[in-house]
Amino acid sequence: MKRPDRNKFTMNQDMNRKSDTHPTHRGVLDVEGKLYWIGGWHNGGNYGTYFKGDVREVTQDEIAKYFSNNTTQPAPSPRPAPKPIVVEDDFDDELPF
Repeated sequence: MKRPDRNKFTMNQDMNRKSDTHPTHRGVLDVEGKLYWIGGWHNGGNYGTYFKGDVREVTQDEIAKYFSNNTTQPAPSPRPAPKPIVVEDDFDDELPF
């Protein structure tokens, strides 16, 4: 399974759903480099269709099993804020004409 980018998630329809109590969609969520399993049910209501679901943390064993090709790379660290640009005000304000 491909590890999602930082602060993103992937979710697909669960084609191997065993009963109506199991989520219709499953996926994985990355929050600041920490992985979570997400499961969701697609429902209909008075105001249209919607998702509801649950979230649980991915264990280290599950990371090794499902994300082994992606765990050797650490999660990217946030970029530092750019340094402000300082403009020197050393020009002459007098116009030549």
